[in-house]
Amino acid sequence: MKYVIKPFLKVGDLYFGTKREVINNVLLEDLNYKSIENTNVKTQIKSINDYFDNGLVLGYLNSSFLLRYVVLTDPCERSRWNR
Repeated sequence: MKYVIKPFLKVGDLYFGTKREVINNVLLEDLNYKSIENTNVKTQIKSINDYFDNGLVLGYLNSSFLLRYVVLTDPCERSRWNR
Protein backbone atom coordinates (compact mmCIF):
# COMPACT_ATOMS: atom_id res chain seq x y z
CA MET A 1 0.00 0.00 0.00
CA LYS A 2 1.51 3.35 -1.01
CA TYR A 3 0.24 6.79 -0.05
CA VAL A 4 1.65 10.27 -0.52
CA ILE A 5 1.97 11.71 2.99
CA LYS A 6 1.70 15.46 3.59
CA PRO A 7 2.14 15.95 7.36
CA PHE A 8 -0.77 17.63 9.15
CA LEU A 9 -2.71 17.82 5.86
CA LYS A 10 -3.42 14.45 4.25
CA VAL A 11 -2.45 10.85 3.62
CA GLY A 12 -3.29 9.93 0.04
CA ASP A 13 -6.84 11.18 -0.57
CA LEU A 14 -7.65 11.24 3.15
CA TYR A 15 -7.58 14.81 4.47
CA PHE A 16 -7.45 15.34 8.22
CA GLY A 17 -10.69 16.96 9.38
CA THR A 18 -12.88 15.11 6.85
CA LYS A 19 -16.13 13.70 8.22
CA ARG A 20 -16.18 9.97 8.92
CA GLU A 21 -19.34 9.42 6.87
CA VAL A 22 -17.68 10.97 3.78
CA ILE A 23 -14.57 8.82 4.13
CA ASN A 24 -16.38 5.53 4.78
CA ASN A 25 -19.34 6.04 2.42
CA VAL A 26 -17.68 7.89 -0.47
CA LEU A 27 -13.88 7.62 -0.52
CA LEU A 28 -13.51 4.08 0.84
CA GLU A 29 -16.97 2.70 0.09
CA ASP A 30 -15.71 -0.59 -1.39
CA LEU A 31 -13.52 -1.54 1.59
CA ASN A 32 -14.69 -3.64 4.54
CA TYR A 33 -13.92 -2.36 8.02
CA LYS A 34 -14.56 -3.04 11.68
CA SER A 35 -15.18 -0.20 14.16
CA ILE A 36 -14.03 -0.18 17.77
CA GLU A 37 -14.93 2.51 20.30
CA ASN A 38 -12.32 3.48 22.90
CA THR A 39 -12.35 5.65 26.02
CA ASN A 40 -9.22 7.53 27.07
CA VAL A 41 -8.56 6.40 30.65
CA LYS A 42 -7.17 9.79 31.66
CA THR A 43 -9.59 12.22 29.95
CA GLN A 44 -12.63 9.93 29.45
CA ILE A 45 -12.86 11.25 25.85
CA LYS A 46 -14.38 8.68 23.51
CA SER A 47 -12.98 7.90 20.08
CA ILE A 48 -13.62 5.45 17.26
CA ASN A 49 -11.07 3.51 15.23
CA ASP A 50 -12.06 1.98 11.90
CA TYR A 51 -9.86 -1.02 11.01
CA PHE A 52 -9.95 -1.73 7.27
CA ASP A 53 -9.14 -5.12 5.74
CA ASN A 54 -6.26 -3.58 3.74
CA GLY A 55 -4.41 -2.60 6.95
CA LEU A 56 -5.53 1.03 7.10
CA VAL A 57 -6.64 2.34 10.51
CA LEU A 58 -8.53 5.65 10.78
CA GLY A 59 -9.24 7.42 14.06
CA TYR A 60 -11.94 9.93 15.02
CA LEU A 61 -13.00 11.67 18.23
CA ASN A 62 -16.68 10.96 18.95
CA SER A 63 -17.37 14.64 19.62
CA SER A 64 -16.92 15.59 15.97
CA PHE A 65 -16.30 12.40 13.94
CA LEU A 66 -13.63 14.27 11.95
CA LEU A 67 -10.51 12.36 10.86
CA ARG A 68 -7.81 12.86 13.51
CA TYR A 69 -5.18 10.26 12.62
CA VAL A 70 -4.20 7.61 10.10
CA VAL A 71 -2.19 4.46 10.79
CA LEU A 72 -0.74 2.53 7.86
CA THR A 73 -0.07 -1.12 8.65
CA ASP A 74 0.76 -4.23 6.70
CA PRO A 75 -2.35 -6.49 6.67
CA CYS A 76 -0.24 -9.56 7.47
CA GLU A 77 1.07 -7.84 10.61
CA ARG A 78 -2.47 -6.95 11.69
CA SER A 79 -3.57 -10.58 11.39
CA ARG A 80 -0.59 -11.58 13.56
CA TRP A 81 -1.80 -9.19 16.31
CA ASN A 82 -5.21 -10.86 16.38
CA ARG A 83 -3.86 -14.33 17.26
